[in-house]
Amino acid sequence: MRRDLPHVVRQAQIKARADDQLKGRLKDHLRKLSELQTDSEKIQWVRSQVDCMLDDSVSESKCERGCHFCCFHPISLSRIEMKDILETETVQSPSRLVSQRKHFGNGESISYEERACVYLKEGQCSIYQKRPLICRLTHVSSRPENCNYENEMNPIEHLPVTEAALLVGAFYMAHPDIEIMSLLIEETDKSL
Repeated sequence: MRRDLPHVVRQAQIKARADDQLKGRLKDHLRKLSELQTDSEKIQWVRSQVDCMLDDSVSESKCERGCHFCCFHPISLSRIEMKDILETETVQSPSRLVSQRKHFGNGESISYEERACVYLKEGQCSIYQKRPLICRLTHVSSRPENCNYENEMNPIEHLPVTEAALLVGAFYMAHPDIEIMSLLIEETDKSL
């Protein structure tokens, strides 16, 4: 099943259509990705480049250690990212994984707590170094407590991360096999 691109990535690609400079950078990213030999090299390079691109803007981020409201949304990632994570990491909450599979795969209802990323442990990301690209792109400039809910009175404002999102978009263009994490874990690791 193919999921839509994350919103921030889609927005960057829309901007690139109207901006020749951004379009050129997108092509450069695609060219660089095609030069890398292995999936592992590609994901390592993209992660490091995204982190470097965000170094400056992250200082403006209001996200705080221990804040993890974004971890309760469905996390989309590529099969390459998931495979790389599963090479060294185990699922932190197998029971939560089962609930999410039923919810995202069959539409069964689950509690808010069961929606949390299966790698969220005691309010912290247990795979921080290998966290999905979308997690790397998610930073807010609004008050962190607004992330608990979004309404017209307290909207969530995301930091502009166009350059990094464009690189992630290039990676997803080259590897368009994007899915919700819990369903990818099921496909990738049949032992769970």
